[in-house]
Amino acid sequence: MVISSALLIISGCDPPAYTYWEVNRVEVIDHVPFIHVSEKSSWGIGGDVTQPDRYFRSDDFGTTWRELENSQFPIGGAEKEPGRKTVERCSTNIPLVCYRIKGEEKVEISRDGGSSWQIDWNKGAGRKEFLSRFPSFTRMQQVEPDTIPYDLDLIESNSGVFVIVAMGNQGVLVKNPEGSWYRHAIGNISEPFPAKPLPFAASSLEELIAGIGKEFLILTALSNLLLLLLWIFGLSSLSASSPQTKKSGVPTERMIAIAIITGAIILCVLNIYLLFFFFFVPIIIIFVLIFWRIEHKRLNNAKFDVFAVAGVFSLIFIAAGIIPFVFYATGWIKYYGVAIVFSLIIGAIILVFGFRKENNLVRQSAKIEIVPGEG
Repeated sequence: MVISSALLIISGCDPPAYTYWEVNRVEVIDHVPFIHVSEKSSWGIGGDVTQPDRYFRSDDFGTTWRELENSQFPIGGAEKEPGRKTVERCSTNIPLVCYRIKGEEKVEISRDGGSSWQIDWNKGAGRKEFLSRFPSFTRMQQVEPDTIPYDLDLIESNSGVFVIVAMGNQGVLVKNPEGSWYRHAIGNISEPFPAKPLPFAASSLEELIAGIGKEFLILTALSNLLLLLLWIFGLSSLSASSPQTKKSGVPTERMIAIAIITGAIILCVLNIYLLFFFFFVPIIIIFVLIFWRIEHKRLNNAKFDVFAVAGVFSLIFIAAGIIPFVFYATGWIKYYGVAIVFSLIIGAIILVFGFRKENNLVRQSAKIEIVPGEG
């Protein structure tokens, strides 16, 4: 631990490297499946590769795998990168049944000898963003979870056809003759597991929190920005509609809000994650200032109502905006881009209603000020 920390400092804070396994080739010989596994390292310090090429065989149709010595492996170890080559295999016992992969997040099947194709497996489609949230990948630099198959081959058996698919760092994908798909890990190494399939959807609170953590930070930062925007809009509207407020010059709250929004926009351009940390201190200062001015009767009810409405809508923004990402993490929404679109639409609707509510509040306040003066 001390040595790794020292190396981290010397190298200019480069992250530690981790080794991982990549299943990139499968070939069936005499009804026995063999796979080639590349041992690789993520970017960073350490993570030495001890054995670049590993070879395994399975004696139970792909469920478990036993490592072999190099000399025992009957095929070459040339890798196949995802997305570079179409692989098509047809059954010898049932020639009309064929399977293929072609650099996409799916495995296709043909029941007419390859004339037409249908999707047979695509559970990994759109799930790369979710898989990348797991600790086994968040700690690794420049390594992403594999959702595109590398290679494919078939096992002919008395019970039917088994399909074996090499899935990179997500182990092996197997289809049995009954038509069910299963994913299996390679090796018997404890955590960090080198080629262990990760779940495509959150099944526990811990996985759910990991799946929406990044979006929660972003939404929290943006909600605080929304709070300030609605607040400064309300204060400006009050100043424009009230003769008494016009004489008092620029309110202190508005000056603070303008300064914070300016800084927030600059940070948003640099790195949106900085917004989350940027808002902690200013928002606390604003709350203290607001309640201090209320206590000393230096803030009228209209100004406080404007702030309260802004606060309520900012909380609604977080709660409603995170829902699409919860659905994505749990698998109800398959693609990350769809969750983003829904969240943007929800945010835009909340923003419009927030501005309308502030505007109505200002109009009511203006009427209250005008009525007593007429008497």
